[in-house]
Amino acid sequence: MRVMRFVLVALGSEGDIRPFIALAMELEGAGHEVSIATFSYYFEMIQNHQIDCVQIGNFSTLSRRHFINIRFLRTIKSTLVNCPGFLEELWRVCQHAEVIIYNVVTFPCFYIAEKLKKPCFAVFMQPHHPTRAFPDPSVTEGRSMGGVFNLLEYYLFDLAHWLYIRKAINHWRRHTLQLPPIPAHETVVKQIEKRKLRVLCAYSPLITPKPKEWRTEGIEVTGYWFLDGQKKYDVPSDISDFLLSGEPPVFISAMWNIDLFTREALFQIQEALGRKLIVQDLRSEMRGMTSTPQILYIVGSVSHQWLFKRISIAVHHGGLGICMNCIRAGAPMIMLPSDMSGNDHRFWAHQVAEAGAGFRCYYNKHKFVETIIRAIKKGLRNPDMKRNATELSKKIGAENGLRNATQFILKELKLSPIQPGIKS
Repeated sequence: MRVMRFVLVALGSEGDIRPFIALAMELEGAGHEVSIATFSYYFEMIQNHQIDCVQIGNFSTLSRRHFINIRFLRTIKSTLVNCPGFLEELWRVCQHAEVIIYNVVTFPCFYIAEKLKKPCFAVFMQPHHPTRAFPDPSVTEGRSMGGVFNLLEYYLFDLAHWLYIRKAINHWRRHTLQLPPIPAHETVVKQIEKRKLRVLCAYSPLITPKPKEWRTEGIEVTGYWFLDGQKKYDVPSDISDFLLSGEPPVFISAMWNIDLFTREALFQIQEALGRKLIVQDLRSEMRGMTSTPQILYIVGSVSHQWLFKRISIAVHHGGLGICMNCIRAGAPMIMLPSDMSGNDHRFWAHQVAEAGAGFRCYYNKHKFVETIIRAIKKGLRNPDMKRNATELSKKIGAENGLRNATQFILKELKLSPIQPGIKS
């Protein structure tokens, strides 16, 4: 059986990279060679899972100053496509690939696959194909505007995005790839559909089912891709000691909401609840924070898979990664999408709320502490939300999105897992 060389090209936040590490491990487990091409500051995390790395030069998004303050236009402006050297970097890292797998940030890889005549797969962490069933995550506050308007949102964003990047893409196609230019009316999603490109949606159909408008072949809503740690988690002593007494604590992720969860705000929240807090500061952004007997302050990563089974409720920004970890653990959620966070956070907050496993908290910054205290108390008193989260946890546990994704890829490539000791 033939060994294939996969190059996974993924850029974004840590939450975008972790599912790619999980997929790389699955593909290696099936007997294939895999590299992840990404920014160098993710190398340690990737290499800790014994996956090969290829560096992509670091790029910053173009300045957003003096740009119309409309959410979907800000999203379009944040693309890396127009950054000098970005497309050439994608071309470089894909040269030795036999199969290219890319995410939404690195979507121009499908033009490289076209040039090299190699198979490719898109991995989307949120929906991008038009549907009446739910809104475009890049456009709205996450709530449906009704079938017709939902459709229009997808078409509007796709067209505006393509017009913004088309010049750079066509210049690169002509001068680097020696491929013909693409006309203005053929937007990115239209190109994906015209070419019948294969798409993996790395989220759960239990939360966001595949819409009937999408083609039946070649688009797969796989289920979540969990990157599990060690079989036995080595629990830090400060966490285990903190959990020894009292009711299960409230977990708060300060990520994207550092300005809201100040030291003073956390003390007020803890005192009003009369319950312990575990506060995670992933990027070490909080100032003047130290642990107390009632508030455990954690800097950096912690095993959500282990911890979320031991909390009462989770308060966070609504990103896909933390949502899916809460769902798997059966932990109900209160979601606080930030103006600084990704548009998809609002979308996932609404999808989770629709599934009954949590709710989105709307707040005025000047009355944030009072609002979040009421929201947490409401969540703690809601047995239906806990019951829904527990039921979803059982279903998600049986889903195995990574296996579904790997089987889809190998089936499309007409490959079978490599038997141990067999190489070609």
